[in-house]
Amino acid sequence: MSCACWQARPCLRANIHKTEVRGPKTSPFVVYILHMRTAFTVRGMSRRYSDFVLLDTKLRAHFGDAAQGTRIPMLPPKRMLGHLSPDFVAERRRQLQDYLDRLMAQALTAHSLPVLDFLEVSAAALCVTVGKEGPIALCFPYQMHLQFNRHTSITSSTCGTQDI
Repeated sequence: MSCACWQARPCLRANIHKTEVRGPKTSPFVVYILHMRTAFTVRGMSRRYSDFVLLDTKLRAHFGDAAQGTRIPMLPPKRMLGHLSPDFVAERRRQLQDYLDRLMAQALTAHSLPVLDFLEVSAAALCVTVGKEGPIALCFPYQMHLQFNRHTSITSSTCGTQDI
């Protein structure tokens, strides 16, 4: 069973649509408003820089330094002072968009659990398809697909762990 999404780019696009400054005047922070686009829908979500840091940490733990030829792009560094200036916010938005684009350009990172969690794609919505030759495809909402070989284990909150 072959899946075009797995072999090329995922069928999901995350775009940082805009930024907003939120919070009390004593401790304001920047929120990045993401639009997640599929062939049929656009969904909005907000993320702080700390959410990107958590995603990056999870990805590096998940893949190691360069596991399976996957390269995790560098996250823009944290800045303590001047992080609310319009020029800095615009540049950080551009850098974070580049970070997301690079993650989504690699099938292994785009379909990884840390990225799916970050984009709020529920693992509970999995459907499993077994092909004649043995490989399976895990179909996520928004037409995202994963393929595994016969020796892979899957863990899901809905079906438990299964050896393939």
